[in-house]
Amino acid sequence: MKKCPSCKSENIAEYLFGLPMENEELWKAVDAGKIILGGCCVGPGDPEWECNDCGRIGGNAMYDNYFKAMKKCPHCQSKNIAEYVYEPVKMDKKMKKKIDDGKIIIQSGDPPSEPRRKFKCNDCPLVWNPEDYGIESGNKISIH
Repeated sequence: MKKCPSCKSENIAEYLFGLPMENEELWKAVDAGKIILGGCCVGPGDPEWECNDCGRIGGNAMYDNYFKAMKKCPHCQSKNIAEYVYEPVKMDKKMKKKIDDGKIIIQSGDPPSEPRRKFKCNDCPLVWNPEDYGIESGNKISIH
């Protein structure tokens, strides 16, 4: 059984890409949180799994290296980091818990003069993007 490297949970959902077939067992696995339908387009940067308990995404070098690089605040080294989310989100129990725990900050937009930021430290005033520190990022990478 695969374990999440962040929280050690075995409650892992596997991503399935491609056009899903009509299969009752597949839909049961989706409903049970064992499979996440990733869409019909498959790319080299797509994730392989997501932890159902802490939300960590991983399974390929891009996600794993990004997480390792950004799991601490570059200023104070705190692990108490919030991620800015700019796109609409499905407000379910999992998302509400992330907001309540200070892991996600929902933004409706930015002032035109300021770039969108990706992360905020909850223990010091630093707000940053991975690019500020020479780390490449994709728009859909999440550390939570």
